[in-house]
Amino acid sequence: MMSPVKLVAILLAGLCSFTVGVRRHEDSPDGHLLAADTVERVKEALAEGANINVQDEVNGQTAVMRATLHGWTSIVAYLLDQGADVSIGEKDGYTPPHGAGFQGRAKIMSILRDHNVDVVSPAEKDGFTPFHRACWGRETRHTETIRYLLEDLGVDANLKGGPDQQTCFQMTPNAKTRALLVQHGAGNAEL
Repeated sequence: MMSPVKLVAILLAGLCSFTVGVRRHEDSPDGHLLAADTVERVKEALAEGANINVQDEVNGQTAVMRATLHGWTSIVAYLLDQGADVSIGEKDGYTPPHGAGFQGRAKIMSILRDHNVDVVSPAEKDGFTPFHRACWGRETRHTETIRYLLEDLGVDANLKGGPDQQTCFQMTPNAKTRALLVQHGAGNAEL
């Protein structure tokens, strides 16, 4: 069995595609949409004829995935209201709920859920859920995402995931997340 620290390091290296990539800023409506960082720019690109579900040629991210990763809640909400397809994965197949977990975006997780998006299912590629991805983060925002998933959606604090079927408690390097998990019935009895 791989150590939790080594597993997290490998997974984080593989998930760098969430935030790393070179977008082609073509002089086209699709390029403008992929480069948009405000709702106004999104509206302009869509008015120019951009495909709301266009994918970046390098990292496969859609505009809604990019906005999710950056924490641009108003853009995510607007794109969802306009019918953006959140089932389109980036180059490794990860979708906005997994990006929201990985980046610790509780508000975006809530917006996705409000638009009837499944924010608790595992990714086919690795078996980790958005909950587990939030467990890897060290920031307070990751703990807040865990709080949202536990308290608002009822995710089991002892949910196992990934190839080694580990719990969030076993995976997290975040002391605040560990304390929150303990409050919700998680523990190290299985370690």
